Amino acid sequence: MTLLNLNPLAQVCEASDMNEAMLLAKHKPDVALAIVDLRLPMIDGMAGLPLLRHLCPHAKLVIMSALFDAKDVAMARSRGADGFLPKSMSADDVLRALRAILNGEPYFFETGMQLTTASPSLTDPLPANCEEPPTLTQRQMQVLALLVQGKPNKIIGDELGMAPGTVKIHISSVLRALKVTNRTQAVLAAGRWGLKL
Repeated sequence: MTLLNLNPLAQVCEASDMNEAMLLAKHKPDVALAIVDLRLPMIDGMAGLPLLRHLCPHAKLVIMSALFDAKDVAMARSRGADGFLPKSMSADDVLRALRAILNGEPYFFETGMQLTTASPSLTDPLPANCEEPPTLTQRQMQVLALLVQGKPNKIIGDELGMAPGTVKIHISSVLRALKVTNRTQAVLAAGRWGLKL
């Protein structure tokens, strides 16, 4: 649904693993954009990048992942990716990033939770009064960890055994503790302070 906001006439194909993706690519060499999950069975997204590049030489290749580190981002660059995005980004921010990539601007989200090439909305600075790391309860840390993974409220509630209303209360508390107003800023803040989640 998000991709169709880039172009309502776009044809979106899905694959459950890299082998299936390569089969699709062989039959559709004119693919404009390929979004690959970093963690895939058999052939992971990173190993599959050169294969996809060979099959679709003109496609923009983007890796998305909930969990990653600096080595993952550096390796994605070295293997020819055009972007690396966290799954925790909002749909609007994903669209901005993909538009930039399709326009030839590399877009890599670093582990310091900063984008090396980004639109201002994705790099909103933290408030000046946020120099000291926040103090979060164990429950808030659990909620934040799942937020960073990009999980929606329902999944957070299921995993932590909380009612939907309780999840909302905890998320509000986390945002307040981090002195931010949305999930993307919370992810940025968590990375800046190096919170161990």
